[in-house]
Amino acid sequence: MLGSRDAAHAGVDLGILGVVRPSSEPASARSPAARSVHCVKSGAQRRQAVIFEFDHFELDDDLLELRRTGTLVPLQPKVLKLILHLVRHGARVVTKEELGQLLWPQQRVGATSLTRAAHGARLALDDSGESQRAIRTVRCFGYRFCLPVRERAGQVPCATRRSSIGELVRAESVVLQREVTAGDFARHRSPEVGGGQRA
Repeated sequence: MLGSRDAAHAGVDLGILGVVRPSSEPASARSPAARSVHCVKSGAQRRQAVIFEFDHFELDDDLLELRRTGTLVPLQPKVLKLILHLVRHGARVVTKEELGQLLWPQQRVGATSLTRAAHGARLALDDSGESQRAIRTVRCFGYRFCLPVRERAGQVPCATRRSSIGELVRAESVVLQREVTAGDFARHRSPEVGGGQRA
């Protein structure tokens, strides 16, 4: 069984192994994978997500997901960004200029591009340009989200965090095993190398 010194030398986060790491060790001394484990741990304590509920949809502000009755709706990034921005600002009309800067920053695009994005957003929300039940067009100005929205606190599932940490720990175990194997191999070869030099 490996001691804490060997594990620390291989870059394993000793907190995972139940060993307290000395507080004097700078964060820069950890291996990249160990720092990743630390980041995942910190992520477990991050702010709670905001989930917007409207009609039979859930829009997860943290995971950036739109779900229809619990089923994930596949969306192009710009369409998802458009829906999220309209939902966040549902109390006002969002101008076409604001949406253009949001979706195509530092680019000049025609009105057709925004029209296509709005069409994709309506399709995802079971809406259409005729009914405009969810996204209403304000002629010559912009768009407004017009469904009642409820907000509730959400959180990234613990299983997702455990899976991420588990994958990192398994990766660290492989690194540790390779480090130890390489060290043992070097120690076994050292007498032969030394003998060869004496000859």
